[in-house]
Amino acid sequence: MAMTQAEMRNPARKPGEGKAVPPKAARKETANVNTPVVAAQVEADLGAGPAPAVVAGAAFCIAVDDGHSETKVAYLRDGASGPIVTRSFPSRTARGLIEVDAHGGAGANAYRTYDEDDRVASGDGDIIMIVPRGRNAEETGDNRTQEYPTSDRNRALVHHALHLVAPEGARLQIGTTLPYSDFHLPVTGGHNLRLIEAKKANIAKPVRLIDRQSLKSLPQPYVVADHGVYSEGVAAFFDCMLNLDENGALSLNASFCERFAYVPSFAIVDVGGKTTDIVYGTWSGNPEDQPMINIAQSESLKAGVLDAADDLESKIKQDFNVRSVVDREHALITRQVPIYGVLRDISHLAEAALRPLATRIREAVYRYAEDGSGLAYVIFVGGGSVLLKQHLEVLFDPNLVYVPSEPRFSNARGVLKIMLAEGDGADH
Repeated sequence: MAMTQAEMRNPARKPGEGKAVPPKAARKETANVNTPVVAAQVEADLGAGPAPAVVAGAAFCIAVDDGHSETKVAYLRDGASGPIVTRSFPSRTARGLIEVDAHGGAGANAYRTYDEDDRVASGDGDIIMIVPRGRNAEETGDNRTQEYPTSDRNRALVHHALHLVAPEGARLQIGTTLPYSDFHLPVTGGHNLRLIEAKKANIAKPVRLIDRQSLKSLPQPYVVADHGVYSEGVAAFFDCMLNLDENGALSLNASFCERFAYVPSFAIVDVGGKTTDIVYGTWSGNPEDQPMINIAQSESLKAGVLDAADDLESKIKQDFNVRSVVDREHALITRQVPIYGVLRDISHLAEAALRPLATRIREAVYRYAEDGSGLAYVIFVGGGSVLLKQHLEVLFDPNLVYVPSEPRFSNARGVLKIMLAEGDGADH
């Protein structure tokens, strides 16, 4: 089943629409310098920095991989050129103003969401706060629900990402993501247009940052001019396949692509928060050809890092005989947890919690990949691939395993590269 780039990003369009940019000589240059920011009131876990240099009203592409555990953002450093910049923050929200500062002002990153445009002036929207790491799970909602892609929680997180990086007055071309099995219909592999359009309609509903002192809704500093939705896992393949130079020019990643001329098959394993996407496909290595996705074999496992975090929380409570655990996800990442104010090493517990997830992924991958001898690559991406690195890299011959730099950002970078390749009215 061939998919054009335009079909992948915006399935409501006719096949073949969207401009593909011919590859040019380029080298890959990816930065993780985590620079925001437009509104001074918007804060993120990773600090602040200068906004991209984009003239008010100019088009600006932002890719948002809005995962269940973490939201990842990718954009060009200078708006239309420069290396790719990536940022991230936890996909954590709480309803209502759950905290105030010492002066009585609202906490940072509080938003009002509205179901209708005409409600914005009334100021009676639902309040959702973006919550940083270090909180108990009871204070935040669980995103592992079927309705999450079309929920007000998801909408607030996506717009928080846009507030972090969008230059004031910019016209945004944005891309968001869905897990493979949510994006594709079973059996036929067609695009799930109902969910895709519902997700786009949800993001189009009003979201306003709340002024921390007056508690009034602030004007939205950007306009979302276009919104495309992409399949996770598949987007990561384009991240590996394409390079981007400082001028925003795309070219094939020659060292990655050369073996597809004689071994066309590949597998992508994208370990996320709620799901693990396993995508099988083929590609000729010819830039004129699109990758083909094997619908019968590709799937999304309902297993991810959040399940391991749940298991870790139970193990910590049992091992230390405590009733609450501070930030089980952070504990899984750092392998430390504060118990009665003292940091404790829990490496053995974290490893025990990750082992069942690694086993399930191994069994699912081996079902079709077998020993991998007929594949060009097995590509590991997603934040979970970092935590499971020692488990995943030994599954296949080392020559077969491909892990891109900073694999948790691979889907976001891939979405951005597809958007830039299409042109889509942006100044590239």
